[in-house]
Amino acid sequence: MFEYYPLVQNTVSYSDNASENPFRKGDVLRGSGYGFGFNFGVTNGFGYQMLYKKLQIKELEISGTKTTVPDDRYSSFGVDEFSLGFLIRY
Repeated sequence: MFEYYPLVQNTVSYSDNASENPFRKGDVLRGSGYGFGFNFGVTNGFGYQMLYKKLQIKELEISGTKTTVPDDRYSSFGVDEFSLGFLIRY
């Protein structure tokens, strides 16, 4: 299976006010990404699923100011996620 995420968005709900943390509550991170995975052993309605997602952040909205990353202040960053799940189909 393959998934494409043309827009991913996360709004910061909590942020420690440490000086090295640029994010504050209400800041927004936007980007895009993809995922791919496999289903195994789906018999009698049961099986397993493995899924890998890669999300890349391309835009930040910090204190109401939008910026595209990477720029002179922020480097490019993203999220790599792997999950394993149990499936029940009926």
